[in-house]
Amino acid sequence: MPAKRETATRPEDVRFTRWFPTRPDYAPEQQVEDVEARNVRTVRAASALLAVCFVIITTLIYTHMSDNTFGDEIAWFAGAFFLGAIGLSSMALRRRAAKWQVAWIDRLLVIGMATLTLSMVVIGIDLH
Repeated sequence: MPAKRETATRPEDVRFTRWFPTRPDYAPEQQVEDVEARNVRTVRAASALLAVCFVIITTLIYTHMSDNTFGDEIAWFAGAFFLGAIGLSSMALRRRAAKWQVAWIDRLLVIGMATLTLSMVVIGIDLH
């Protein structure tokens, strides 16, 4: 018989029971589901940011501003980081992710976001 859950005291517990469990000692199979959900969210975020990189690169090439700025080259690097995060997250979805894999997925995603931000700053400065 499953353990009885305590009543939720915070609004987050009612809306997001999967992310804010009321009992700290929940079952290991629920922990696996949370890791899988995290990898799915990482793939979605990295894919959306990779699309932003491609929009920046394509826009600069079609407007012939690619020669005037290094923003598109920096966006290529950001896209490579996002592609690495997507690849590692997809591999982690297939089998149980190791701790090093989760750490590298997070690192690649953060480095890619920082590089994409740098790309937009460089484009803004060069086109100003």
